[in-house]
Amino acid sequence: MIGRAKALLQKISRRSWMKYAMRGVGGADNYDRLDLAYTVSDPWNLDSPMERARFDGTDRIVASAFGRLGSILELGCGEGHQTEHFAALADQVYGLDVSDNAIARARSRLPQAQFAVADVATQPWGDGKAVSTSSPPARCSTTCATSMPRSSA
Repeated sequence: MIGRAKALLQKISRRSWMKYAMRGVGGADNYDRLDLAYTVSDPWNLDSPMERARFDGTDRIVASAFGRLGSILELGCGEGHQTEHFAALADQVYGLDVSDNAIARARSRLPQAQFAVADVATQPWGDGKAVSTSSPPARCSTTCATSMPRSSA
C-alpha cells in the first residue's frame, strides 16, 4: 500500500512539474522551457514498463526493416532512453536534442554514444541550407536509421 501511494505521489508531482515547465512550449518550441523540464530526472516517465515495451517494439521494427546497422541517429533523443535500446542494433548511435540537461544525462547513460545539443531546424544539410520544417512535438522522438555499411572490426 505504501509503495502504491509513493508511486501515485511521484506521478502527481511529475505531472504538476511538467505542466509548469511546459507552459509556452508549442509550435514555436520554447527550448528554454524544454530544458527546464529536464531539471527533474526522467520528466517523461520513460523508465516505465509501458515505455520500455514501446522501445522494444520499435527495436523489433527497426531490426526487421534494416537488420544490423552501421549507425542510427535519434533526433529528439532526450535523456537517451531509446538510444540505449538502439545501441544493440547498430555499431554506433548518435543523438541530438535541444536540451543541455537531457544531453548531459544521455551522455551519462550511454558514454559510448555520440550526443550533441542542437536544433535540427538550424543545421545545414547537404546543400548548406537550413531545414525549414516545424519541429515534432517535444515528446516525439524521430528516429533515422541509416543503412551505412557496418564497420569491419
